[in-house]
Amino acid sequence: MSIGTSLPELVTSVVAVKDEKSSIAFGNVIGSNLFNLLLVLGVSSAIKPVSYSIDFNFTMIIFILITLLVWVLDMAGKKHSFDKVKGISMLLIYAEYMLMLILSM
Repeated sequence: MSIGTSLPELVTSVVAVKDEKSSIAFGNVIGSNLFNLLLVLGVSSAIKPVSYSIDFNFTMIIFILITLLVWVLDMAGKKHSFDKVKGISMLLIYAEYMLMLILSM
């Protein structure tokens, strides 16, 4: 199901970057995350309380550190842009995180 919801956002971001409208790509990612976190989780928990595992705190710390890393990568350099090296680095971080999740099962 996540492929069906994330793939259109990925395509939109790729098209926006190819058209040199990177602000649309950033807005799409940030808006999607805020929508999923605040609206979807808020409505779900308003209908029925959502249980929270204390083990999730580690994942939240990882997400915060990755967010800070993306911000630092954005600030590095003069043009405040993401190039291939930064993009590949972010993909490797994602792959490492997924591997960590699989191995922790």
